[in-house]
Amino acid sequence: MTSVINLRQARKERKRRDKDDRAQQNRIIHGRTRAEKETVEKGRGLDNRRLDGHRLDGRLDGRLDGHARTGADVDDNEPASGA
Repeated sequence: MTSVINLRQARKERKRRDKDDRAQQNRIIHGRTRAEKETVEKGRGLDNRRLDGHRLDGRLDGRLDGHARTGADVDDNEPASGA
């Protein structure tokens, strides 16, 4: 004869196993270690610095030579030399 099984406990145990299996699958699909995340972030910073270093006109974030340009500073009708 087989042993008596508490169905409530069996359901809970099966639910825990299913949850652990799902978590393991998600870790495989989506998970990255902290070291992997930091490596990617450092690479992005390096890439951005390299791109900024190769700019031809010296602009960074809409600024020219470190000064913000506003509508009052720029007049399309005036010559570039200011004379």
